[in-house]
Amino acid sequence: MRLIFKPASVAALATLAMCLSAVSTVGCGDDGNAANPLGMAGAAGVVAGANANAGIAGNVTVPAAGSGTNATAGTSIGSAGAGANAGVTAGTRAATAGASGAPIVAGMGGSPASGGAGASGASAGVSGSAGKAGSAAAGSGGSATASGPACKGMPNQGVIIGDSYINWPSHTLPADLAREAGETWRLYAVGGASLQAGGIVPQFVSDQFEQAVSEGADIKLLVMDGGGNDVLLADTLKYPGSDACTSSGSSRLAICKMVVADTIAAFGKLIARAADVGVQNIVYFFYPAVPNGTALGGPMPNEIADYARPMWKAACDGAEAKVNGKLKCHFVDMVPVFMGHEDWFALADIHPNPDGSAAMAKAIVAKMKEDCVWQPAGSACCH
Repeated sequence: MRLIFKPASVAALATLAMCLSAVSTVGCGDDGNAANPLGMAGAAGVVAGANANAGIAGNVTVPAAGSGTNATAGTSIGSAGAGANAGVTAGTRAATAGASGAPIVAGMGGSPASGGAGASGASAGVSGSAGKAGSAAAGSGGSATASGPACKGMPNQGVIIGDSYINWPSHTLPADLAREAGETWRLYAVGGASLQAGGIVPQFVSDQFEQAVSEGADIKLLVMDGGGNDVLLADTLKYPGSDACTSSGSSRLAICKMVVADTIAAFGKLIARAADVGVQNIVYFFYPAVPNGTALGGPMPNEIADYARPMWKAACDGAEAKVNGKLKCHFVDMVPVFMGHEDWFALADIHPNPDGSAAMAKAIVAKMKEDCVWQPAGSACCH
C-alpha cells in the first residue's frame, strides 16, 4: 500500500530523485570515442560524459554532489552527439538529482548502450539502434545494428511510478531493481502519493506518469505500485469515517469499501491512459502483510488490504481485454514473498528495509522473466 509518513517526514521527500528523461527515439552511433561515448540524439545518459568509465549509455549512478558537472556534461553531450536540446534537458535533470544527493537516479541510454558517434553521431544517433557500448577509456565502440532487440526496449523506455514502497529512505528498491534487471529505469515514484485521494503529498501517481510522458513519451514498460496511501491515510474530508479503515472490521464498512472501489477505478483510468500512450506492459506489485499497531499503519491495516487484493489482481489481469490488447498488466503479490519474514520491515514501521526491498526486486524481475516481459533478444522469450 502506498505507505506514507507523518507530515514531519515530508522533508525527507525532498531527497527523492526523479530519473533522467530521454528522447523518444534513440539509436546507435557508428564508432565510439573517449570524448563522446554516447552518440545518441541528446540521450539522457548524461553522466556518461562526466564519468569516463561509462561506456554504457548512461547506465550509471548520478554523483550525490555533482550538480554542476552533470549539467555541463549534459550540455556537451547534447551538442557533440547531436541532440543539443535533449542533452541540455538531461543535464538539468542530472544536476537537480545530484544536488539533492539522491543515490538512486540513473542516466538513461540505449540497451545495449549505443556506441559513440564522433562527427557522425548526429545522424547515426537518431536512426541507428541497438549498437554495442563504446569504451570511453579506449575510444572504441561497436557498430550499429539494423534493428533493436525483439522484446527488450531501451532503458529510458522503462518508467517506475508509485509511493513510498518504491521510494523511501528505509529501503533501496530502485537500486535493487536496477541490479536485478541489469539496467536502470526512469524513477518518478514519490513517498506519500496516492492514486486518487489520501496520502501526505499533493500528488497522484497519475501525475508521476504524466511527468514521465512529458519528459520522454516513448514508454513501453511501467513498473508501479499504488493505492496503499488511499486506504491507510485516506482523505477523511472526501470519505468521512475512513479513519476506521485501519481497524478491525474495516472490510465490512461501506466507507472503506468505497475507498477501495474508487482507488481501483483510478488504477483502471491510469491503465487506459498508459495504453493510449503506447505502454506495452505494466508490472504492478501489491503490498505485503505489514506489522500491526505501527504509527503509520494503525492497529490492523491488513484487513482492508486482504479485502482489496483479489479485486486489485482482477483489475490488473483484466486490463488487456479492457484496452483491446494494447497492453498487459502483470500482478506481483508481495504477501507470499514476505511470509515469515517480519525481519524484512524497518523497525516499528510498515515499510520494507533493504532486505525486504531486495526480495521485492527479485520477485518483480522473476515475474517479468516468467511472463516474458522486457527480455533480451536470444532469450527463450525473444528470438
